Amino acid sequence: MGSITTRKRKDGSHSYGARVRVMREGTVYHETKTFDRRPAATAWINKREKELAKAGALEELNASDPPLSKAIERYTEETVKDIGRTKAQVLRTIATYPIADLPCSTTKSKDIIEFLQSLPGQPQTVGNYASHLASIFAIARPMWDFRLDDREMRDAITVARRLGSSPVPRSGTWTCHAKVPVSQLMLGSPSLESQGTFPAKG
Repeated sequence: MGSITTRKRKDGSHSYGARVRVMREGTVYHETKTFDRRPAATAWINKREKELAKAGALEELNASDPPLSKAIERYTEETVKDIGRTKAQVLRTIATYPIADLPCSTTKSKDIIEFLQSLPGQPQTVGNYASHLASIFAIARPMWDFRLDDREMRDAITVARRLGSSPVPRSGTWTCHAKVPVSQLMLGSPSLESQGTFPAKG
């Protein structure tokens, strides 16, 4: 079933966020796209719902472009060392939010910002969630070829920091530095943590 969310921009104009959600035989798929006109958003929803109704469409999408929850699952399963109970709990909690159902390729900065803004608690708590989620974005593409864009995470962190909702450090907590060999991109690698590439354990 599709839905449209209207948001007012600073210049007074409106944007229309279209969202498609399909559930079939235990498989859930979400997709979002923003438009300048409501009719265009409605037309896109109708088009995507017809395409997704075809036999095998959902299975094919989930195989080639898995949801964010799959990246979280792979991270927790394949980590080289114990990531700590706190971090593990945070990641499990993130997996229960709607953002986790979004395909990796369509998870944008606005989705991350909305997720962070929906979290209860103090800015420090929100910062912890952002930092742990950033770990997933940092390694999903080089490790598993999942289509998560690390730039979207960085943009979301920048916005959250400017809004004062997330005290995430300005650099170093999620970026994969070019000088780090791909062979070292193992979850929990001490060499990565020592460079500040991933949030510290726990």
